[in-house]
Amino acid sequence: MPQPAGALSTSDIAERVLRRLTVLKVGGTPRPADALIVTDAYDGLYDEWFIRGLIRFPKELIPPYAGEGLVLALCSRLSPDFRGEPFATDEAYAEYIYLKANKGPLSPASTAASYF
Repeated sequence: MPQPAGALSTSDIAERVLRRLTVLKVGGTPRPADALIVTDAYDGLYDEWFIRGLIRFPKELIPPYAGEGLVLALCSRLSPDFRGEPFATDEAYAEYIYLKANKGPLSPASTAASYF
């Protein structure tokens, strides 16, 4: 199935996360093991946010507006594994960035409304 224009793949997200964590240098290619760690973490984050009503797009077709918030949340979760230290942005703020780009909570079940 072709991707819609501008849609990000899980590989795109993995590459962005690894670059943000400075694991991957400009022009470099992610090591398969590193990319797998990120995509596994994305699967968990996606499932969690889907259950909470924050996500309503297919797991493999990530809209551009969702990219930055997802990358920040994954960096927050994975920074201790890759860098041995916390990431500068905590996950709650990353969720706020995601929701702001998405124009707020997607369902009444969302607990994220407290960030506004």
